[in-house]
Amino acid sequence: MAADPIHGHPPWALVLVAISVGESAGKAGPVWGYFLADGADMLWNQTLGQAWELLCHHLVVVSCLSTAILSGHYVGFSVVSLLLELNSTCLHLRKLLLLSRQAPSLAFS
Repeated sequence: MAADPIHGHPPWALVLVAISVGESAGKAGPVWGYFLADGADMLWNQTLGQAWELLCHHLVVVSCLSTAILSGHYVGFSVVSLLLELNSTCLHLRKLLLLSRQAPSLAFS
């Protein structure tokens, strides 16, 4: 995958991308991935004015990752983009810990 992120990828990489988007990956029945579930949660619990930026982000991510899943190309780049999403989650967790004053250690200051 590192040598050819466009065409070369192991089977687990395609499954990882498919699960994160919510594609069924060949299995019957719907699968709610993170991006679809989070988008539905935002539509249900927030006003459109509050959530439109993240909804646009999720729409772009779902369309890009779905293109990678359906074409079988760019799966390596999709895995890298999911690592960036994980980094964003860690940064948000750090910010929540700082705001709640639950992280007095030097690692979070």
